[in-house]
Amino acid sequence: MKTKAFSKEGLIQAAKLDPKEQEKEEAIAWINHQVEELQIQVEQTEAEIESLGGGGRKRNKGGSGDAGRKEELEQLNEQRKWHIGRLEIILRMLNNGSLAIEKINAIKDDIQYFVESNSVCLLKSLPSTKADRTTGGRLLRERESV
Repeated sequence: MKTKAFSKEGLIQAAKLDPKEQEKEEAIAWINHQVEELQIQVEQTEAEIESLGGGGRKRNKGGSGDAGRKEELEQLNEQRKWHIGRLEIILRMLNNGSLAIEKINAIKDDIQYFVESNSVCLLKSLPSTKADRTTGGRLLRERESV
């Protein structure tokens, strides 16, 4: 059956995406959400760092504890920013079609876990090299070797 391009039926058909394209759009939206969540965490931590460095306060015995806490928070933010960068690279690769959606689905739980539960105690348990920090890094290394 033939339909006109701007008829009601034609417009409805144009709005429907094929399953692959729909899955890709969902993956892009999910990754964007994870990036936004990490950016919010970075901003909140930066606000806490500023409050710890608050000018004009007298330094008491707790001053060295504040410096240690500040160092931990800065290190945590550095790690979050690294992950944001990796997720943005993954987004570009997905948009270009050079990364399969199945690979993203394979690491979704790991990324979700990091975004939801990254904290200073998690920071101490993570590997020290940037390339091995996350499965996102592993995914990018796999892509480079192909």
